[in-house]
Amino acid sequence: MTLRLVRYSTSFGYRGKVIPKIPSTWSATNYQVLLLCEGRPRPGDIRDFVQRLAADHGFVVHVEVADPAFTPGADLLNADYRCTLAERIRLRLYFATFSAPPCCSWSAVRHVPMKNGRGPRPLRNRANPWIPCRSDLTKGELKTFHVGTFLMLTCLWLMTAQAEAGGWCGFEHPDDRGYEPYCSIFATELFQCIIKFYNMQRCVIDQCMYGSSSKKRTSVCVSSRPVGSLAQQCCHSYKHIPLAGAGANGSFKTTNTGEYPELLSREIAAAAVAFLVEGRHAAGHARRGALAGPHAPGFRVLWPPASVELFDDYCAGRYDAEIYGGTHRIQA
Repeated sequence: MTLRLVRYSTSFGYRGKVIPKIPSTWSATNYQVLLLCEGRPRPGDIRDFVQRLAADHGFVVHVEVADPAFTPGADLLNADYRCTLAERIRLRLYFATFSAPPCCSWSAVRHVPMKNGRGPRPLRNRANPWIPCRSDLTKGELKTFHVGTFLMLTCLWLMTAQAEAGGWCGFEHPDDRGYEPYCSIFATELFQCIIKFYNMQRCVIDQCMYGSSSKKRTSVCVSSRPVGSLAQQCCHSYKHIPLAGAGANGSFKTTNTGEYPELLSREIAAAAVAFLVEGRHAAGHARRGALAGPHAPGFRVLWPPASVELFDDYCAGRYDAEIYGGTHRIQA
């Protein structure tokens, strides 16, 4: 099978389309950062710290947040919007991109049964998380599954495009528990190959070390900079609040844990700003010569056919999903 990941990462989706113009508020002297699935705006989020830390070094940074909760119309399920982002990445308008796709359909909490039986059911299995793990899913569960898959593949697609363009990229998702039945994007051969291909670094973080009331272990992958300072793991002697089950108000305990603690947001922002400050964005994101390539010895054996075909189908516009009551297909 021919490897087409890199070629598709910056070419799919906008053939024959008119790409919207760059916002007039952006100037050639400013720098841009793209955040995928960042959520609602709030003081102390990654966007806030990127701008503040960059300003400390004399840079004016514009942050674009690709999330309808933040910017109306900035929906990654919209083909035109996805293509606009891909073209801007291809033109090297962003020096950094950070992705945090929703984890609700991947959550380990789905595998923890609740006493009253009303908890969310598992949607994926560890062996093959790209297909539903059961045949009796409701329409709502199928929508959650396919939207989660859509957004995950979109974030991976744009992340690889950013890496190919030579910019800084980062990715965050709950950490892999490492055993059945818990699924994880980090356990997929596709993601492991992306990390190796783009020489990304991964670290495990316990968010309690950054001020969270729960342990909430997560993994962060970044390019171009060591992540040792991020890797803080729990050293507390007391037990943390478990996230499985429902809280006193009846809502699930995981509902309010989607936002990063401020200290963690700051560290992630600092990694991106360091790339800017150190000047590695210069000369139009000079291509990184240290990257492995599709012709490197032994490289092709890393790519499992199922994962490649899935990603190829997504990038070529052949991934169908039942979303919003009908078949939603990525189209060029």
